[in-house]
Amino acid sequence: MDLMYYNSPPGLQFLHCLRNSVKGGSSIFVDSFRAATLLRMNDKHHYRSLCTTPVQFHYLNDNRHYYFSRPTIVPDTTDPHGLAIDHVNYSPPFQAPFEIDTTGKGKANWKRFIKGFQKFAEITEREFMRYEETLQEGECVVFANRRVLHARRAFDTESGERWLKGAYVDWDDFQVISLCDGVDYRAS
Repeated sequence: MDLMYYNSPPGLQFLHCLRNSVKGGSSIFVDSFRAATLLRMNDKHHYRSLCTTPVQFHYLNDNRHYYFSRPTIVPDTTDPHGLAIDHVNYSPPFQAPFEIDTTGKGKANWKRFIKGFQKFAEITEREFMRYEETLQEGECVVFANRRVLHARRAFDTESGERWLKGAYVDWDDFQVISLCDGVDYRAS
């Protein structure tokens, strides 16, 4: 997921393939809500740990330090059954050092969180969880940044050109536009 170190990460991401003549470089997409649901169904204690333990995200760029802390899984508080997920915050490349007590009582919570985090990561990496596609020139994929995990395979830089351009839209802006045209495009 992108920009987890922002106070308000964008809701939608656009990934536009402008050029792609290289070998490799396919895009991989994973539904983090499905991964979180599988974790909850198989291990409620570890699931709850990911809902309550904050993870720190950061990024240093141009002498600016972006930083924000949030739990991995955020349940939808409007769901009367407590099963729905509002959003997920998962971006290991931008994780900052953890700020959690690992002594005394905190040690058990830390171990439970780490085990849950490892289980969640393992679920996201299962082959059946992935949708993989090599974007062709002119194609644009649009996905919910707070739901869909994305990555790419390696590619051979000597075999051609590859240029993907990304853009973001705030979720609130998207909802206002979609509700104005009479169609509800919100992710379920």
